[in-house]
Amino acid sequence: MSIVECSSCKYSDIYFKFNVPGQCKTHLYCSKCLKENSTREKLKSLACSKCTEFYSSELNSKLFHCEYCAKELTFDTICSKHLICGNCISSWPIEVIKNCFGCLQIRYHVCNFCKKYTKKKTLKCPTHYDHRYCSKCYKILKNNHENSSCELCKITFKNTTNYNACFICKENSDDFNLRQCYNYILCIRCLNFLSLKSFLPLYPEITATSSSFINPSLCIRENQVKYPNITSLLSLKEKCQSCWQPFAKMHNGIDSKLVMLSCKYEHAYCFSCFKMPEKNRCKISCEHCSEYFSTPESTCYFCRKPREICEKIKCRHIICLHCLIFINENNSIRYIKGINCNSCKNFLCNNYKISKRLLDDDENIIDTFRNKRKDNLESKLNIYCIECQKVIDRNNYCIDHPLCRLCFSKNMQQSSRKSCKRCIQEKKNFCRKCLNVFDNFEQKIKNIKCPYDHFYCSTCFEIKNNKIDIDCHSCKMLYEVGVDSNCIFCKDRFRAGSTQWCNNHNVCKLCCNSLSRNELECYTKVFGCDSCNENFKNQRKEENKSSQNKNFIEKSLETFSQNPEKTNKATLESSHSLKYDIPRNFNIETRNIKNQKNENLSVKNIIHSVQVDKKIPQKIDDSFFKPDCQNNPKSNSRDKQQEANKSKKLDLENLYILNAKTNKTFCCEKEVERMECGHPLCLKCAENAFENKFNLLIKLIIERNYDSLNSISWNIGCYTNECYLKHCFPFEIFKERALKIVQTNNYHKKLVDHFDLLFEGIKYNFYECKKCKYVTGDKPGGSCMWCN
Repeated sequence: MSIVECSSCKYSDIYFKFNVPGQCKTHLYCSKCLKENSTREKLKSLACSKCTEFYSSELNSKLFHCEYCAKELTFDTICSKHLICGNCISSWPIEVIKNCFGCLQIRYHVCNFCKKYTKKKTLKCPTHYDHRYCSKCYKILKNNHENSSCELCKITFKNTTNYNACFICKENSDDFNLRQCYNYILCIRCLNFLSLKSFLPLYPEITATSSSFINPSLCIRENQVKYPNITSLLSLKEKCQSCWQPFAKMHNGIDSKLVMLSCKYEHAYCFSCFKMPEKNRCKISCEHCSEYFSTPESTCYFCRKPREICEKIKCRHIICLHCLIFINENNSIRYIKGINCNSCKNFLCNNYKISKRLLDDDENIIDTFRNKRKDNLESKLNIYCIECQKVIDRNNYCIDHPLCRLCFSKNMQQSSRKSCKRCIQEKKNFCRKCLNVFDNFEQKIKNIKCPYDHFYCSTCFEIKNNKIDIDCHSCKMLYEVGVDSNCIFCKDRFRAGSTQWCNNHNVCKLCCNSLSRNELECYTKVFGCDSCNENFKNQRKEENKSSQNKNFIEKSLETFSQNPEKTNKATLESSHSLKYDIPRNFNIETRNIKNQKNENLSVKNIIHSVQVDKKIPQKIDDSFFKPDCQNNPKSNSRDKQQEANKSKKLDLENLYILNAKTNKTFCCEKEVERMECGHPLCLKCAENAFENKFNLLIKLIIERNYDSLNSISWNIGCYTNECYLKHCFPFEIFKERALKIVQTNNYHKKLVDHFDLLFEGIKYNFYECKKCKYVTGDKPGGSCMWCN
């Protein structure tokens, strides 16, 4: 526990016993110096501006209105600095009033009923500790409880008697059962109030009982009293200050108590009372303990004091160095479990190097079985979210940054996870509804109306009422009811022709070309009718048959291109068994070449080369060509070379003819060439793809979505999805289309001139300029496009 000194008298004690003057972050005062500094002589010696503001006695300019509610004053005695009415001084939060020494002193001397200042401190209501009353008003309300405007305070002032509840606060309790002696019960909280001299005259019927407790020798029946003395009861530190239950020992021998770090009296609480709900916080007897449950504003999360040496967390909470040291030395796991902020939990776990799984496992194994009803070993096998500490309920999550569904939807644009490759893959491949990650391309169904390339899994996409659960506004456009004359998928008008899906429905060519077969099947199930589904199934069966034939032809072309020197006739003859005798002087190679000249090398002949065994021609060369060359080495060598050169020329000519036919295809009702990846080289489709990318760039710039701007690849390559081709088109081809978009929408021409290299593969960095506050995208080493 950290020991500090008083800034005035240099008295040393525990940090939590000192007081902070207002919002000062450097000075600490003991209780004596805090009052002595309010005098004029001490005020002159104070050099700190924050301390002088706390003790300042200068009156505000508003002479006839309250400083907080701006209403007229209802009583004369006021703070020397502020003009405060009785309503505000009795109900205003303490984190505001404690910034002024005068307001802090007056707060405990104002009655909540008569709104007047008294020299003596007012009394707390036993059922509502936030409200205080003077002795006169307390008697008036006790005789007539209907005059009270607070429902919680009315419980104390009612005259109803319940023999199973406390006589004062009317709560059920068996702490002090005095029914046989005096026919009523008293709880421990109310016995604390009876120990005060100003509170005893308000209840004359129990004065004798209180005196017997103060003097234990006067009490005859000792067995009916659990605690013999009130003074010993008040000094007990092994009991919770809220429920007054003794602290249980954990399995390692340490007490389970949690000291309230905002209290200078070192009041301790059990774990359940430390994490109590808001409705029970009004019954905390100590005003210093109640400060912990107030909303912190630039103060420490635990001690509620403004400190200069502190740790700032991303949730804007602050934890001072003294609290960090104390929590590390005293039951740190219980303190971390007792707070509600998940960001503070993660910070403390990382700071103390505590496993986050220990937060869900109780220190006592018996309590784990009793409360959770599950094995402690099974709970360790679960993977917990790093934000909310809940068990993860989705698949394919990142091992280093596991997040549940809710936290993943909130933090998928988080900057701290940009460097993780698995998190980047999650952002690209997760379903927008169920938030599961799908690496398989066939399971991903993209939304054609969304410019952000959002996709959904097949099960989520096929739900008809999917529009309700989608957070993206562009994705919802797909599920809106369209016009019958438009495309049933994208709900747009037909621009480049359409294909008839059934007698009543048509689909535009843009959807047919951009969507895959699996996506088209899902789209027809959701947006099509029964006849559309039947026509699509029949068409897919015919395409499967034709695709099998095409694959057979492509395989045959591949085998022919790999072996251009081998002819069809040779492969056919080599497939036979060669066990019978062949004349040694018979030239096989010349015979094959003659047959090649007479026969037409069509595609049908090339197909037969699929069943060729590549090892058989080598055996023929070894067994038959070598002996022939040995008998006639001079006559046959020249002839063989000439004939081989002729066969090579014939094979290459035929290959050029075949490649010229296979490298062309039809797209947009025109015959176009194929690219290296096999997709058609169509300028219309490329311009449409560039237009979508250019419009997406402008939209993201308007929305200031820097994460998407810096992560999307903007180069203009093959316009089909999931293509491996890294070829990039020059920007000059699409410059006219970009100028038209800029002119029609009245955009600045710099969007065309500045981002020309962006679409050619050069990486740009998008950010907000500090001078002009506009979004700019610059090349490495460049400056703002608007300022220069």
